[in-house]
Amino acid sequence: MDAQNMEVKWYRTHPSGLVHRYGASQDHMEHQMSEYQGRTQLLTENITKGQVTLRIRSIYPLDDGEYRCIFESSTYYNGANVEVLVTERDLRHKDKVISWTLLLMASLSSPLYQHWEPPPCHPGSGAAPHIHIKPGNTKEVKLTCTSTGWFPEPQVQWRDQQGQLLAPDSETIAPEGNGLFGVKTSITVDESSKDVTCLIRNPVLSEEKEVHISVADALLPWSYPWMVLFAVLLPVLVVAATFGAVYAVRARKAKELLTAERDKLMKEKEEIKKEKDELSNELDRRIAIGVDGLNKARKSAANILLDENTAHPHLLVSHDGKTVTSLPEKQNLPDNPKRLDSLEAVLGQNSFSSGEHYWEVCVAGKNRWAIGLCEDSIPRKGQYISARPENGLWTLSLKNGQLKALGSPRFLLHVPEPLLTVGIFLQYEKGLISFYNVTDCTILYTFKSNFKKSLKPYFYPGPPTRSNRNGLTILQVEPVPSKSLMAEKQ
Repeated sequence: MDAQNMEVKWYRTHPSGLVHRYGASQDHMEHQMSEYQGRTQLLTENITKGQVTLRIRSIYPLDDGEYRCIFESSTYYNGANVEVLVTERDLRHKDKVISWTLLLMASLSSPLYQHWEPPPCHPGSGAAPHIHIKPGNTKEVKLTCTSTGWFPEPQVQWRDQQGQLLAPDSETIAPEGNGLFGVKTSITVDESSKDVTCLIRNPVLSEEKEVHISVADALLPWSYPWMVLFAVLLPVLVVAATFGAVYAVRARKAKELLTAERDKLMKEKEEIKKEKDELSNELDRRIAIGVDGLNKARKSAANILLDENTAHPHLLVSHDGKTVTSLPEKQNLPDNPKRLDSLEAVLGQNSFSSGEHYWEVCVAGKNRWAIGLCEDSIPRKGQYISARPENGLWTLSLKNGQLKALGSPRFLLHVPEPLLTVGIFLQYEKGLISFYNVTDCTILYTFKSNFKKSLKPYFYPGPPTRSNRNGLTILQVEPVPSKSLMAEKQ
């Protein structure tokens, strides 16, 4: 199928925003996310076959996440998602940062897939050369010079003390497994050569590395065999003479090590017990604070309803206004000023500019979501905004198994068990938004701000993957168990 007359759009799903848009045979970058400006290119060589490729240059760790490609025309609509994982290992080679290019390929007849395009080799100087000595007769010696890690192919020279070039016996420059070049060259010299230098030069960078050797020193041991014999026997005699002393010292050190290891284990055992007691006390404290906080919060229970007129076209709101789920296909919905088209979220009908308000959300069976509050005035169309308080969003998020409070900076939260129900408590005049783990009655995190605008409940149910099919559901608020009952459960 020909996609030449279709509009092709690439999005990030969360945080949501436009990565690249193509239509009418040209790019349209008016609403492109700032992070991707100058880094994307749509390859359209095979667009008449229904195939396009998005090239993203200079990949960063923040580029990981889910991408969505959409083909759309007046008579056709289709899209698919692909997950990109970027690790620190992907961006380094031999402790050097390198610049990778990511290719995201999409077709009307096949699913999305990705391909990493490695950077081209750059000129580089290799390791310092080394000379290996091999004796010939009593007046000659063979010198072999080696070095690795050069690009492009280097130039190799042997020189005498006056800097005159010497002809090598052999010379090999061969590619290594990493695409760089290794060098191995040999020459035979006698005592008349005095000093010899092996020089390797990068022709592009004009950098040189060399190693010198005195021929007289290289020939000396092989000219006097008794010196060689003495050099071989001397280490043996030294080892034999010190063997008894070494054995005694090792036995004493082994005993000292065993004693030190025993003392270390005892200390670690005491530290583990201390940490366990501290964690138990902290859990008791959080339960006490959580129970008191939830008892107070639930006195301000609010009847939260979802506003389907604000829902992104990929989201479906239930008839009772209590549940939102993600859809794999975009719905054909009437556009209105209230509807979100950059953030794949839905807002509540409720609007708060004073007082205290509390509600609970079921997040069981999900591995991706974000909930909280946002300013009623956040941009609804085109412009992507990052979820953080200075942009008018106060949210708690679960992604890739990590629970985070999306503040500035992000704050990683540790919970022993997956969350089932999250309570949200707004205290407008005090500038507080608190999140509770309703299951064990503990407080998770509290945002502190100075609210000046009306706030609305915010819900992002995550992409419709196999492990994230459940929606987000607003629950009826129930009474909190007593402190004594919570203590018995622990």
